[in-house]
Amino acid sequence: MASRSWLILTLVGIEGALVAGVACGSFSGSDTAADVDASGDASIDGAPAESGATGPVCVVRDGAPPQPPANLTKQTCNGVSGLDLSGDSDNCGWCGHVCGANSACDGSGRCKSFTFYTGAAGELLATIDDIGPLLYFAALAPGRVMSVPTGALGAPTDLTDVPDAEPQFNWLYNASIGDRITVRTFGNLETAPLDGGPLAILHAEAKGAAYLIERVNHIFETSGDTFQDMTKDGTPKKTITNVGGAADLTVTPSGDYVFFIARTAADGGLDAATSTPVGRGALYRYTIASGASQQLMEFDAFTFNTFPIGQSHIAADNEYVFFAEASNGDILRLPVAANPGDTATVLSKGNGRSVTSLASDADRVYWLQGARPATTTELHAVSRCGGADYAYTSATNEFIYQGKGLIAAPQHLYFATDNKIERLAK
Repeated sequence: MASRSWLILTLVGIEGALVAGVACGSFSGSDTAADVDASGDASIDGAPAESGATGPVCVVRDGAPPQPPANLTKQTCNGVSGLDLSGDSDNCGWCGHVCGANSACDGSGRCKSFTFYTGAAGELLATIDDIGPLLYFAALAPGRVMSVPTGALGAPTDLTDVPDAEPQFNWLYNASIGDRITVRTFGNLETAPLDGGPLAILHAEAKGAAYLIERVNHIFETSGDTFQDMTKDGTPKKTITNVGGAADLTVTPSGDYVFFIARTAADGGLDAATSTPVGRGALYRYTIASGASQQLMEFDAFTFNTFPIGQSHIAADNEYVFFAEASNGDILRLPVAANPGDTATVLSKGNGRSVTSLASDADRVYWLQGARPATTTELHAVSRCGGADYAYTSATNEFIYQGKGLIAAPQHLYFATDNKIERLAK
């Protein structure tokens, strides 16, 4: 095994479920978005296509932050005139955008991020809640799950270690935080108490790298060419095979559906930035109650010959599922109730960027993006209804690994770079 330290960030407790919403916020007041053709196949396990409407009409929510004005000086907020929004920490970039503790407006209308952990990083894992003291994360090699205070720079607390009696088992592939810690190692699915302790084996099965989520008394996992639904004690309940190189997955807050991405046999087009081949992928929907699954659409989901190596990431609420196209970095939206072959909406054109992590809330979709083939990264957002992008950060040269590297909590965004974890006011 390669020796590399990764982190994975995941939301638990108050932050444990993605925020559901019936309306979409907008940075610019615009409700425009382009469409992209989305071809899809029939159900992959013989279940019939779901019927019904393909989704709600996205409505711009009142009070959503506007796109910052072109001239940040001499603005009026709440009846106070003459404000300079480029450096006002209570109105940073737009009226009412408060940078909060351990931050300040940077002079260009952006809040400065607060670094509360420094150390070897890669993929990110989780925060227990937005105002609580702890963020959970997992260093994957050597395998351990840790927590760290979010309010001040502090040392992490080791909660559990993966046993290293055999080197190939000392590798934590992924983890999930719910009412306990659940981890996938090379040989086992294991669990430990949320406040730390020895790992106990739930299910012994050798697997490679996996994506893992524990929700609604189920454990969902993608690994290799398999998607698996397990009971909370690790007993396999439903296994779907032959879904290509399975990758990221997400669960709707309602607990009705799991969406996951897998590579298909067909190759995709060319990477927009480097003209190198990309891997074709597919978006699947799994209905938890019935165990039925459907392939909804195909798209360019993986890049292998560019740096940073890209794959599509995914987030969902009870109305929409959001994901990124790997070949060009487009941010796509599809209704949760979509039928195979329905058309996805392009919320943001990528123009060749690499999207390394994705999150959403009731108002917006957030992502970490890199400029290929360079390693600069930025944090961006767009209204769930479409419109103009907003750049929360300017470009840096800190590489962000693929994975769960971003959390959209109620008040803050948490994200990881190559050597630190940061918090930023929304």
